Amino acid sequence: MSELLVPDSIAAPPTRSELVIDGLREPGVDLVAARHRVEVASTALRRRMLLTGAGVLLAAVIVGLVIWTIGRVGDDVETVAEESTTTVATSTTFTIPEAVSVTPVTTSSTVPAAAGVAPPAEPTSRSPLSAQLSVARGVSVGAPFTLAIDWNDADHAAAAAPSVTIEWNDPFLAAAAAEPPDAVCSAAGSPRAGRIERAFRYSTPGPRTIRVRLRSCGGTGPFGEDVTTELPLDVGGVAGVPLVAAVDSGAGDPDAAGAVRYASDTGGVETLANRSDAIDQVLRRDRTRRATVLISSAWNAGDVVLLRFPDDSCRWASLGTEGSSVAAVLTQQGCQPPRPTTTTVPVSITAPSTTTPPSSTTSTTSP
Repeated sequence: MSELLVPDSIAAPPTRSELVIDGLREPGVDLVAARHRVEVASTALRRRMLLTGAGVLLAAVIVGLVIWTIGRVGDDVETVAEESTTTVATSTTFTIPEAVSVTPVTTSSTVPAAAGVAPPAEPTSRSPLSAQLSVARGVSVGAPFTLAIDWNDADHAAAAAPSVTIEWNDPFLAAAAAEPPDAVCSAAGSPRAGRIERAFRYSTPGPRTIRVRLRSCGGTGPFGEDVTTELPLDVGGVAGVPLVAAVDSGAGDPDAAGAVRYASDTGGVETLANRSDAIDQVLRRDRTRRATVLISSAWNAGDVVLLRFPDDSCRWASLGTEGSSVAAVLTQQGCQPPRPTTTTVPVSITAPSTTTPPSSTTSTTSP
């Protein structure tokens, strides 16, 4: 052991701790440095213990949240068992202080797929096109009349009036052609109204139904219109027998021609009633032949019907076995048709007093 040092009478006496340390002092040993290392080690240990506790607590909270989430998702899955499902995996990694090692927690849950959503419906016209049909007076066979179509549309998108297609419901005659549809429109327009007029004449009497189809924007697109409306009417008869006479497209307007009937029973000539109003009508099943309605006192097999046009050209044909209310197609050219033979005189209705029989030198009577 080292010798005990006697303190200087002037210096302050050593403390008990200093005496103990001085007594334990060994040559070559730094007790001050050793105490510092002990203190550092103790502080580090306390810090590690604190971080470890915090990490354990955080891990417990994460596990609790995961269990709660799985429980909620499971309840949702049970309520939508009939729907298709999509599996979504969620991976969450937490950074833990280096003193604590925690394995990343991965959870997998099944959630219902979004229900199928239909594409948005195309907008439709908010104000449908409406139309009213009317005629100014009664309608009779062979007489021209005008059909008025009054239409109204509060959001008319087309630049022009609606296109018109008319079914007149006549057994022999039809309209010449339907009007072409308009272009497709995709935006609403402004309020518009108007009147469209079409002329016609019927070939036979009886109840008829006029059917009119109106189309705006071709009837397609979100603001296109396609409306059909009807008008019932009763076509009256006339004092005479109607006949539909048709000619090919190169013969001119049959409504503007004068008509003559050469009667097969008497050899007489009858000037037929015809209208001067030009109405472009065609045979229902043959749109290459334009037609008109001729009114005669009677029609007999063998009668010859002739039309003389303003340019002095003519079309004629023999009725053959056809009787009244039939369509006769005049295909022969020339203004001097052969006269019907008179060897056999069938019973027929006598022509009116206005009928002028031909003289021996006259083959035709000008209308």
